[in-house]
Amino acid sequence: MSVITSISVPFTYLLTLYFVTSWQSAKDVESAVNSRIADYQAYIEEIAEFYEESGQHINADQDIHTVFECIESIIVNPIPRKN
Repeated sequence: MSVITSISVPFTYLLTLYFVTSWQSAKDVESAVNSRIADYQAYIEEIAEFYEESGQHINADQDIHTVFECIESIIVNPIPRKN
């Protein structure tokens, strides 16, 4: 079984998901989101290193069909894991 461990998404897209949707909860208020984003950005290098060592990367800042094909190829043709 192959595992996708990392997907790159444009930062502005993430903000749009949080602030434009109508399903916001209390934890999605702007101050809470900004706090979580700041925490994420503070540890981005460590997070990236962890996921680079354990799996594959998909750049989601592409056409939706290209992203789907990347995900599909990882599932259909998994890279052997290190033991």
